Amino acid sequence: MRVDYDIAMEIASHEAIVRQAYKDSVGVWTWSVGLTSATGHIVDRYIGKSQSLEHCLRVYVWALDNYADAVRKAFAGIPLTKAQFAAALSFHWNTGAIERASWVKKFKAGDIIGARKAFMDWRKPASIIGRREKERDLFFEGK
Repeated sequence: MRVDYDIAMEIASHEAIVRQAYKDSVGVWTWSVGLTSATGHIVDRYIGKSQSLEHCLRVYVWALDNYADAVRKAFAGIPLTKAQFAAALSFHWNTGAIERASWVKKFKAGDIIGARKAFMDWRKPASIIGRREKERDLFFEGK
């Protein structure tokens, strides 16, 4: 599955588009649509330096494509709906943890109830709970 406009906008709906680097809720330098240096793009270069919206979005889509590879690998051999792919990518974008998330392992093993519950193990900081609930509902209910 490819990252399309709908998927990119689903993830962006949990973020903000910020044209200059800022510290997020846990003190990590962040820029554009939730990018940190963990994406492979050095965010520190944007401290105090506003960028064009076009540049912010171009780098965001590039980084999403890179993150999508890990999601595809984590679910290799298991067909995902577009909603499931979007939710899993949003989770990975936010946590960087698709490879080690117990909910993924449970889902792949057919333990849907356990996977749904384990999705909410990733709820820190507390301000992320609403996002995690939306991702969980999108993945398991398609809404």
